[in-house]
Order: sequence, then C-alpha cells, then structure tokens
Amino acid sequence: MRKVVVVGGGPAGLAAAYTLRRRGVEATILESADHAGGRMAGEAVDGFSISTGTQFFDGTYSTARRLAGELDVPLHTTRLAGGAMSQHVKGGRFRRVTFANLCLMRLYSPRALRQTMKVMLKLGRRRSDLLAADYAGLLDLDVGGESFAAYALRHGGPEMVAEVCDPLAVSVVLARPDRIGALFGVRSLWNALGSPFQTFRNPEQGVGAFAAALGEACADFTLLSRPVEEVAVRDGAVHGVVADDGLHRADAVICATTATTARRIIPSLPEDVSGALAQVTYSSSCHVVLGVEGHPLAPGVYLMLFPTESGFRLASVGDATVAAPRSAPEGNGLVHAYYPEQHTGELFPLDDAEITRQCIEEVRRAVPAMPREPLFSRVYRWNEAVCLSPGGTLTAMHRLRSASVPGADGLFLAGEYTDIPGVEGALRSGVTAAENVLQSLGFGQQ
Repeated sequence: MRKVVVVGGGPAGLAAAYTLRRRGVEATILESADHAGGRMAGEAVDGFSISTGTQFFDGTYSTARRLAGELDVPLHTTRLAGGAMSQHVKGGRFRRVTFANLCLMRLYSPRALRQTMKVMLKLGRRRSDLLAADYAGLLDLDVGGESFAAYALRHGGPEMVAEVCDPLAVSVVLARPDRIGALFGVRSLWNALGSPFQTFRNPEQGVGAFAAALGEACADFTLLSRPVEEVAVRDGAVHGVVADDGLHRADAVICATTATTARRIIPSLPEDVSGALAQVTYSSSCHVVLGVEGHPLAPGVYLMLFPTESGFRLASVGDATVAAPRSAPEGNGLVHAYYPEQHTGELFPLDDAEITRQCIEEVRRAVPAMPREPLFSRVYRWNEAVCLSPGGTLTAMHRLRSASVPGADGLFLAGEYTDIPGVEGALRSGVTAAENVLQSLGFGQQ
C-alpha cells in the first residue's frame, strides 16, 4: 500500500490526512506538539470550551461546514446584521456594526464613508470573483506587492485607511493594514461590508471543539511529540521524513506546517520556492481568555473592535458564547481579549498573572461591568498567530497549489499561506494537497 506522511497536525494537516484516509490511503501525521489542532486547537477548563486561537467560522466557510457535518459537529448561526458586533469609534463611543448604522454615518466620518463606498462600488463589479472560494480571479490585485493600506489609500483615501481598514486588519489579522497584501485585505473588506446579512456558522462549543473532533478522527494515525528534522529528497523525488525517531519512508509527503518551518525542514527547495516562502510573514498575538459569571458585554455583542487611534492596546474583546452558546456553562460568559503584534514585545516576557491583571483593567475601561476577579484565566502567546499574506505571496503560491514542489516529485505544500489566510484557507489547502497526492499516486478524483 502506498504511504503518505503529513508533517504537521494543524488544520491543514488534519484535513489532508482525514481526506486521504477516507479514500483508503495510508497516511500518518507527525506533529511536534503534544496535541493536534495547531492554531485551531481547544482546551477544556471547568466546563468551559476554550478555542485557543481561531474563534469563528464565517458563513462562507464551505470546507469547514462540510467537515463539521461529516464529523457530526453541530453549528450555530449568528447573524451580524442583528448587531452581534460592536466597534469602538472616535470620542470613546461604541456603535453597533450594522448596515443601518453604516448607511446613517454613525460608524465612520462622512469622508471615510464616501471613500469606503467608492471602493465598495468598485469592488462590486467583481462580486463573483470576491465570492468565489478560489482567489485566482483576483490575482491582479496581488501584482507589485501592494499592501492593503496602499490599495485603500489609492482608491479611497486616508480616512478610509484610518477608520475602516485599520480596525478591520487589526481585529482580523492582529496587524496594521500596511502589513497585509491588497488581495487578502480586499477579500476581508468585502466579507465585512459587502453584505448586510453576514453570518457566523460556528461550532456550538467553539472552533476548538471542531478541532478536537477532527483530531479524534485522525487520532489512530497521528504521532504526537514527534518533531520533524528534515523532509528527505533524493534524486529529485521525496524519500520520506526524518523525525527524532528515525526515517519515515513515504511515497508522498504533505508539508502542512507554517512557511517558516517548511523552509527550515526542506533544505533542498528550489531557490524560487524558498524565496517565496521567505516572503511569508505572520503576526504575533497575546490572547487572554477569561471565564466570568454572566455576560458583561452588551447583550448580543460578540466582538468589540479597537482602532489603533482609540488609545487601547487591545485589538478586540468578545464573548464567545454569542457565536458558540455551548462554549460555557449556562449563565456564564467566555471573554476573549486579543492584543495585536504591536504590543506582544512588552507582554510576552510578563508572567500570566500580570498579563491577566493588565488585561482586566484595560477591558474594564471599555466594559465597566467586567468583573475584577474572573472564574479563571488563560494566557496564550502566539509567535505566529495569523499569516499576513503580504503582496505577491498568493501569486507565488498559486502555481504550487496543483503540483508537487519542483525538483521534489511527491512533495506537496499545504497551509493557510498557500490560500486565503484563515482556518477555511488552511482546511481547504489540506484537502487540495490530499487530492493532488491522490492524483499523483494514481487514485484519480473522487
């Protein structure tokens, strides 16, 4: 029987191995951590279900929804048009992010709104490309390495960048809009404002519960605490994977790690592929989770956004139970607070207790009802939180999505950096890599 080794047990690796096993191919996951899930993982604490990284499934996440259905993970629909989100605006006031408030100029200044509507009308002509699962129709936006901030400034104006793009980028990718590429930024902008009826389709217990179900489906062929030293390529073809327990021979290998790790463990990459991986960057983040009695945020508010100019260090604060009602025992809330990369340098060296103290004080500035003493707290430090997909990345990766790595027959790449960043892109990239392996091994399409 043909053997496939999947390096990395995050969303891309789990989706890849799960897909291969369902098609009858022997696949083994090698994961360096002591648990699977990567940035999609979860943790159970006193009846609370914590999603340690990724927090939501957008309503457009077709791959995530399909896998959730196959794994019998129930989903909960939250309609953002009902005001399930809030944004911090100038003057210290909070406004619900609803289509009505957008049209009535209650969210942005008149100039920012005019600039944003100008861009949205321009993008509306490309609605089919923006709604497509594949980003191929938008690759012209990735030419020249232009950033999202530069695109918005060129087609909109400075007020749009400051009032719209900055809070959107900081909340979604935990970095400023000049750090992400125009294609990725435009897709995020369209998802946020392109429809008055945006929805989340979250697992009822949170994304971490979905990760646990997918990890359980792959548990029998997942080797944990198994760091990979090298993907071995011999005479132009993949030979196997060298881990701390020796060589794992394989007919094909899917490297489903971050771009940083892939570049380190595949020393024989062609110069152009290595160069493409080198340009992939990630934001860092400090994620604080607080279990609390009651729901201190305003009723129905899932997420509060903090533009850089607001004076808060926080990127966002939310109550996970709005989108994932079974993530906490009844009557309790699960508050998630994210700090963007601008502040991780000062926070990471602190111990968990001090980070929690500072976080609670800052949250209380925005939400006075937030209790000073939570039921529990957890702090997660992410050195590589979200792929930023800087300008040119998706163009460089596009040609690798349907073929093995040049000069390494049988070696395929997967991970959010090969697709639109996010958990959907990661899952889809794993499925795509698995389908490419099946074809290369002669199994054909399902």
